[in-house]
Amino acid sequence: MKKLLFFLFLASNLYPIVGARPMAMGGAFIAVADDVHGCYWNPAGLADVTNSQATYMEALNNEDDADCGSQRFLANSWKIQKGGGGGISYLDTKEWLDFIDTNDDNKGDTWLVANDKWVTLSVGGYGERRLKDTAFGLNIRAYSSSLMKTEGIGAKFEELKKQDKAIGIDIGAMYKPNKKLKFGLLLTDINEPKLEFSDVNINGKIKSFLYKHSTNIRLGVGFKPDDETTFALDVYNFDINDWYAEGDSDQSSLRIGFERWVEKSIALRCGLYGDSPTIGLGFRRRMKSFDVEVDTALISKEEKGFYLLSTSLKYY
Repeated sequence: MKKLLFFLFLASNLYPIVGARPMAMGGAFIAVADDVHGCYWNPAGLADVTNSQATYMEALNNEDDADCGSQRFLANSWKIQKGGGGGISYLDTKEWLDFIDTNDDNKGDTWLVANDKWVTLSVGGYGERRLKDTAFGLNIRAYSSSLMKTEGIGAKFEELKKQDKAIGIDIGAMYKPNKKLKFGLLLTDINEPKLEFSDVNINGKIKSFLYKHSTNIRLGVGFKPDDETTFALDVYNFDINDWYAEGDSDQSSLRIGFERWVEKSIALRCGLYGDSPTIGLGFRRRMKSFDVEVDTALISKEEKGFYLLSTSLKYY
């Protein structure tokens, strides 16, 4: 029972860790999404892309830890027309699925993990007339998932040679009533894509598994009192019926973020990612035809921390 409750705890705290800048801001990025990270956080934000951008993120430690859901993220975005942009991204992430007592003695500790590779096409653009201040976005995501197992938390993963594929669809929106305020909405996996693994041999026992990426409603608000400062607040998995409900494996929770460019080349960031504080720095240098930005993030969880490093290029 303790291990089952621990699994529920893991499930409630696992979601992809994407981009050092958004994560340093506590993952409160649904209403910000003003750069290439919109490929993941809100495709409607790609409507504001004015030039080509590229980014690469790597998790620097604890890649195989239960609480670190992502290892690397790569994305590129570009302007399609005035008020419209597109992007493509790749994410390597792990999702913990289930705990299996293979010995039937309540002492086993075999955990099943889905190693997902996401390839996502994104597009976003502003509406017209009454919707001229509202942007809309669409993600079409290809999931390629491999089933893995690990004997105990923190142990090395073993490939079970079972794979499946699925397509997920996200819809995003962004409303800007003025230059300082933005509201964001993201509906992820509205078609609830399913992944199935049949006839899986787990320590001599044959089992089958079916899991789905459930629809997630994310709401956000961003406030920029000036060009150098951003405050952000997100609701992850909005569901008023289960707000921090005990025993719920996918609870609603808050994300809070702050960013301040203290100089043209240095940004300070901090936030709260659910119950985990975050902090980070950004360094920007202008080159001849592009800006280079290096972002770092630390996510503090219990007695450990996860370090992220991103490098971004923003072309003129």
